[in-house]
Amino acid sequence: MKKIREQISVILLRLQINRIIRPGALVRVLICLAVISATAIGCGWFGTSETVRFNHFLKGHDFFRLPPLPKAINSVTGKPVHWYDLEVDSESDTESVNSRHPGKDTEQAWHLAESAEERGELSELRQHLRDYLKFSDLTGDEFGNRNSAFDRLDALQSLDQGTSVKAVSAYLAARAAYDYENYRKAKAIPDPSASGAESSYQLITTVPAEANLKDNIAYLQAALLYRDGNFEEAVKAFTHLAASYPRSEKREAALLMAAISTMKQSRSFTGGSGDPSHNHSYNHYGSPESDPEEVPETCCDAAWQAAKQAFLRQLREYPRGRYESDARGWLAYLHLRAGDRASALIEYYRMLANERDPGSRLNAVFSLTFTRHHATTAQMDRVEAVLADEPAAALAYAYHNLYNYAIDPGEDISFWGGDKEVKKRQVVAKSERSRIVTFATRLMRRYPQTGYSRAFTLRVAQASLELGEYKSARDFAVRALSLGSTGEERRQALWVKGAAERYLHDYAAARRSLTTLITEDAGGSLTEGAQRMLAIVAEDSGDLNVALEQYLALNYKYDVAYFIDVLMTLEQLAGFIERHPQLDQQDELRYALGVRYLREHRWNEVRTTMARVRTTSGQPVSDYNHYKPASSSTNPKLPWKNDTKSPGVREAWVLGDLQTANEFEARERAVELAQGDEAKAETMYQMASWLYQDSTLLFYNPKAWQGWRHDLIERLDTTSLAPNEARLLWEYSQKHEPTTHALAIYLQIVQRYPKTRAARDALFTAVVCHERLADYNSYWRSRYEIGLHAGERMVKIREVKKAYPDFRLPRTRLDWEPATRTINGGPAWDPLPKPKPRPSFSTRVKAKLGSLWDSFWDSFWQAVTGFWQNTVRPWLVNGFYTTCEIVICHLVLV
Repeated sequence: MKKIREQISVILLRLQINRIIRPGALVRVLICLAVISATAIGCGWFGTSETVRFNHFLKGHDFFRLPPLPKAINSVTGKPVHWYDLEVDSESDTESVNSRHPGKDTEQAWHLAESAEERGELSELRQHLRDYLKFSDLTGDEFGNRNSAFDRLDALQSLDQGTSVKAVSAYLAARAAYDYENYRKAKAIPDPSASGAESSYQLITTVPAEANLKDNIAYLQAALLYRDGNFEEAVKAFTHLAASYPRSEKREAALLMAAISTMKQSRSFTGGSGDPSHNHSYNHYGSPESDPEEVPETCCDAAWQAAKQAFLRQLREYPRGRYESDARGWLAYLHLRAGDRASALIEYYRMLANERDPGSRLNAVFSLTFTRHHATTAQMDRVEAVLADEPAAALAYAYHNLYNYAIDPGEDISFWGGDKEVKKRQVVAKSERSRIVTFATRLMRRYPQTGYSRAFTLRVAQASLELGEYKSARDFAVRALSLGSTGEERRQALWVKGAAERYLHDYAAARRSLTTLITEDAGGSLTEGAQRMLAIVAEDSGDLNVALEQYLALNYKYDVAYFIDVLMTLEQLAGFIERHPQLDQQDELRYALGVRYLREHRWNEVRTTMARVRTTSGQPVSDYNHYKPASSSTNPKLPWKNDTKSPGVREAWVLGDLQTANEFEARERAVELAQGDEAKAETMYQMASWLYQDSTLLFYNPKAWQGWRHDLIERLDTTSLAPNEARLLWEYSQKHEPTTHALAIYLQIVQRYPKTRAARDALFTAVVCHERLADYNSYWRSRYEIGLHAGERMVKIREVKKAYPDFRLPRTRLDWEPATRTINGGPAWDPLPKPKPRPSFSTRVKAKLGSLWDSFWDSFWQAVTGFWQNTVRPWLVNGFYTTCEIVICHLVLV
């Protein structure tokens, strides 16, 4: 745990520094934290966020909760990327991001810019740098390229003011050398100066000092002093630049760097996050009442004071500047070093309210993740008192405190503190929700008849929903809408209204609210959540058709699989298919219907339905381990390569199911044609044994589940299912397994033909079927443990012994192969012992005489023994005692 704290402290420090030197480290930082968390928690199946029933991250009320403020944004879609969208390759211990990687376009734009610069295409370079800044505004970058892009664009802008191409190209070369030297230092790459390459110091002196480029040259020279740790001279250089070029585009950055250089001369500056409580105690949720700060006595020295004033000066002169959030971030750092957590939080919430800079908002969320939970009640009261005069920041605070602090669904609090910490956290969470209601209500009244009144009314609705006060939540949401909420506010109000109506069991109203939200959001950040909510509400009201429509639209493939394979009846599924002929998933749905008919032994419907399925070809996966094929052949239902990417139903699946239907029907016909009880019983026995010994994939839908049915059903929380859903799942599980179909036939044999040889073997195999199912997987184990069982009745081995006393049990029930009545291909019974040969006449006579002699001798010996015990021995004993008495008396008298 100490190592984890140290790693996080280093990451936080780098985050603050990289806002100026390497501002694009956010995504990298998030992935590093994901690696740390994965290492601490361990390797396990984390499930997927793109599902409802099998969602590892969201449960129950989480689906009706507005999303927390994100820590990353997808640069292509503009949608939030939360921590559960990041993937870690635990086996190779490498960091990676899934297909929704937020930084791919950022990296591509930078490489294109570098390529254009090498070719001398300055106009193309300018466009690629602008693209890069657009993308990295959301995602950040890894090696400080963002500041380099700004600097290069400033230099390129001077071309429009008459600067020569030669001068700009020379400056760009010096800037490129400076960036490479920083990169080389970060990566510990050997100094290339021995090979004759010119350094940035040399190149900057060769740049022609044209009028519109002098400020750029001065800034880069000052940056060289800063990079080499000469902070005192760097302060002078940056300050001189700001004074000498009052209208320069470099002035704001110069003021900021002067402040940072001053700060680094203070004794308060440290190689950590700046948060003493977080550095020394990684209690993820600290006490809300007491949190002693460890502040050095010499923290607030002259350099600390000067740095603070320098940052404040920048904010006064550039209140809406490019580096406003950077200045606030460093001010927060200084306040934390001085033990003033409330002031630090105020700056972070101001950053969070800066809608002009999405990257700074992400950094604010990240910083608050590590500082908010240490704040005391008194500190938060002070924060609210200050933010009450800044409505925009107050709204940002209310939303963050509600969704990112009190009820952040991504936090695994039990990992850090156990059950005691969980209970403590629940108390704090309820208190924080009540705090937001009080705070937002107060500001709602303070700003009447304004847009802020609508926004704070919405916050009260959101907090009321989280407190479980659903009627109040609905009423406040309706009020916010009636006040004229627009844009994101209106969509959030519709969300809260729909969620509250669902909990009030007004399903019709909830569906109207959510449908309106989906229509107005039109693919926005709330659409996916609203569609999930609409699906859940539809299920609550019993409308599985609408729910399935939403899951299909969301492409929640596992929820779709659960619906079409488990929940919906055959009639419901068939009706849904006929009413939605325009769906792209028509073939998948028809194939699912055909598999369902196969389980019900409705052979004609199987053929009719499968005939309407359009199929594709594909190559089977030969080394797939989730399901085993029959030992004698390759099973056509093994999962196939690229199932998740390639649409369509494989031809082999359909042909395999038709073959199963034909074979099953032929065996049923053979039973009907068999003559006599023995023949019919044996034919039925062979049909059941074929089912028992064939692949467990016989009635499986590979397109729907794509290899995950076993894992998903095992992890389904059966305790939270609706009563009817639990029954449907149990019935489905029995129909899905060929063993249960075989069990039913075995019991029919015993019932119809109890005196046949096949009946004895069938009853025994029924016992084996139950034993196999009772330990098939965790779901089946749980069913048997609570007293449920497959088939009409439970059969145990004692019933076989009672029904057929002369039936010899096989030597083991493991690897029993009923079709051949063998065990693992070998004999099932040990051979009976051979009878002993009958002895000859003389041997029998001798044995008889010997027996008579033994009998005579035994009688004689018993008579002698009895005479000795009853006559001789008592007489001798009495005589001995009498003689002793006479001798003793004689001696006494003498």
